[in-house]
Amino acid sequence: MSRELLNIALAVAAVLLLAAGGAALVERARAPHVSRVAAPAAIPEGARLVTLEVSGITCANCASRITREVEATAGVRSCGMDLKPGRAFAPAPLSAGAPAGAVARLWVLCDRAIADTSLVAAVGRAGAGAGSGSVFAYAARVVSR
Repeated sequence: MSRELLNIALAVAAVLLLAAGGAALVERARAPHVSRVAAPAAIPEGARLVTLEVSGITCANCASRITREVEATAGVRSCGMDLKPGRAFAPAPLSAGAPAGAVARLWVLCDRAIADTSLVAAVGRAGAGAGSGSVFAYAARVVSR
């Protein structure tokens, strides 16, 4: 009889744990990988490091979508964006028509010949290419070269 009671108690405890923390576990499992690599300390010959301020980010999927699109741009060697928990905020927009959402910094290591406008356009394309009827709007501006 005591073994049945122990099994029932363990089952109830498992259900309570899943009810309390299950949503967090599911969210963590679903979160896409976002590059959390720091910007390179040394810049190779013929390359430059550009930092963009990107607005309109509402989730880790947004950051992943943006980094994929920028990395697909010809001449981009690597890029990264760090989304630290608790750092999402909605400051004043980049411009009057800038999208709402968090503002994050994106570093891009690219060839010297790549124009800043190409990088900013890649960020914009990431929102336009979201597909499935969803509309994401990202805006970017260069903050350092």
